[in-house]
Amino acid sequence: MQRTTITLISLIFFATGIWFGTSTNHSYLVSKAALWIYFFVLVLSSIFTHHSLKITCAWLSVPLALWAGWSDVQIWRAATIDSFSDYDTFTGAVHIIDLPDERSDYSTFLTVVPIQPAAIHHAILIKTNRYPEYSYGDTLWVKGTIKHPAAVEDFDYPLFLQQRGITATMSNPQIHLDKVAPPSIRSFLFSLRADVEKVNDHYLHEPEASFLNGILIGNEHAIPTTIQNDLSSTSTTHLIVVGGAKLSIFLALCLGLLPISKRGGKCIAIIILAVTISLLTDGSAGVVRGALVAVFSTILSWQERIPTTSSLVALPAAAMLVANPLMLKADAGFQISCLAYAGLVFLTPLFLHITKTVPYVKDWPNYILHPAAENSAITLAIGPLSYHLFGQTGAMGIVVNPAVFWLLGTLMVGGICLFAISWWPQASFLLSLPLWVMLHEVLSIIHWGALLGGKL
Repeated sequence: MQRTTITLISLIFFATGIWFGTSTNHSYLVSKAALWIYFFVLVLSSIFTHHSLKITCAWLSVPLALWAGWSDVQIWRAATIDSFSDYDTFTGAVHIIDLPDERSDYSTFLTVVPIQPAAIHHAILIKTNRYPEYSYGDTLWVKGTIKHPAAVEDFDYPLFLQQRGITATMSNPQIHLDKVAPPSIRSFLFSLRADVEKVNDHYLHEPEASFLNGILIGNEHAIPTTIQNDLSSTSTTHLIVVGGAKLSIFLALCLGLLPISKRGGKCIAIIILAVTISLLTDGSAGVVRGALVAVFSTILSWQERIPTTSSLVALPAAAMLVANPLMLKADAGFQISCLAYAGLVFLTPLFLHITKTVPYVKDWPNYILHPAAENSAITLAIGPLSYHLFGQTGAMGIVVNPAVFWLLGTLMVGGICLFAISWWPQASFLLSLPLWVMLHEVLSIIHWGALLGGKL
């Protein structure tokens, strides 16, 4: 058995250890030695030149992986625990550490951390009114009642917030703006994101405007619930989530515009662009995984090495789990993103091979066969998880996705151009007309797909 195959098995065991470590709620701190030993053995399996030593270290990493995964969860949890009583009063200055999450019901969620920690050392999720508006980096004075997050029906909401570093919630506290955020790179990117939303809202009607905002920057919360249900039932939610596919399109567009010819320059440009896009889109699990895949494959290409398919699937996911192990069980976006990418790279060749043996179908042009095979592979990969999470497989995605996905690149380019020429009202208005028509047609196809069989 090859070393890469054994390493992949080891990473699967590492994820298994994380899963059981999350399920069993132990609060004691396990020594960090487990992680260090595990990754030291993995490194040895890569740098040894003798084949037998490589294989020995690779096999040794497999039993260590369960211990390392378990330890990763306990170490992470021990570092993100706050002890306080429900309905305690919190009064003090806080700092907004994330982009304000504006919802369609005119409420806003603010993720803040206390400037002078007392009972709360980690993040607090505050629910407040949409207005007045606050920005990333602002300093606020708040007074309100803090509570531990409570489970919502079958959804483990406390675990979901814990993997984001949030240990307490607060609803409708007294808030006063103490100090406006100082300039920073991230605040500039968030300001740019807000400007994109304002331009789309100005030149396009709803729900097309919020749909385009979802396509460009991944802001899905402002999209009406009915459209979100249609997207979910037709497995087209990826259109409003910035993931690996969109990141690839963004990178291709940016590299096409940049006058870079040398391989090293392209590698540095891809890394910078991937980090910038991750920050601009608020670093969702899908875009971070896609960014890691792009950076990892680019670095290997720079070194004239060909990455294996399994390494492109496993290594970025493993790196994310080391940084935050709770997302394996708490972040549905991470789960769907990993399964979708695995289905894309492993199952698409199988579907293409099958289509070559089917009469009539094998004669279809490649621009129809390839999207159909890719979407069938993704739907099959995420179908069981989608049914477990949402009660539906989204089988209509096999039909709907090829019908709308070919327009995604055009919509992204159109949205970028609309923002670029927003200083010229007449040209922006003319561009917004065909852009609105395309957005409206995509939404109509998705809606009819949901009506015809989205509950399958």
